[in-house]
Amino acid sequence: FFTMSEAENEVYVRRLLLKGHGYPVYGPKPDNCLPQAYQDRGTSIGDLVIITNDGTIDFLFSICLPSDHPINANRTPECFEMVELDTSKDLSLMEDWHGIDSSIASSSVQKKSLAAHAAVAAPSEFAILHLQDGADRQNLRHLKKFRDQAQRHAKDWYVPYRHANATMGREISYDSLYLVTGCDKSESWGIASYSDTSGDSEVSLNWTA
Repeated sequence: FFTMSEAENEVYVRRLLLKGHGYPVYGPKPDNCLPQAYQDRGTSIGDLVIITNDGTIDFLFSICLPSDHPINANRTPECFEMVELDTSKDLSLMEDWHGIDSSIASSSVQKKSLAAHAAVAAPSEFAILHLQDGADRQNLRHLKKFRDQAQRHAKDWYVPYRHANATMGREISYDSLYLVTGCDKSESWGIASYSDTSGDSEVSLNWTA
């Protein structure tokens, strides 16, 4: 990855937000310090998370799992209330939403090939996510369930000296928390971003299986 004028994760987020696929997480791999059950599952609908300054996910707890679930153990606030979802009515799942060897890239990227070895060239700034194995998409349809939960408990989630700050030791601001309502999941991915304010340039990238 390349960085010249600013952090590569900032370029990545700014450029790929414009593509309309939700919040582009620069470091989606689960934290190795989290419970193995969470590492196996990955970020999912109902997770309350913080997007860190380096673009990774800081998982707090899931509102869609019981407080005694291995993923939530010793992580939920005293006011915790689980949200039950009916998978047949409240969720949507689209397998292979992103096809094999597909890419999501800023408009400045010129794709020269899309195979196990992928190459791109771009001018002064770009971001790209390459999905060698494609990706599935899952979204929450019953948004009201999450909205009602947030209205009841948001203050306890992250008002200073409440759960996220006092109990879990996070020093966060009011705009730091995200409640996941959808996600794209893949077995493998390649991420890159580049910024050079000195003028147009050409950069080539290759992904190897």
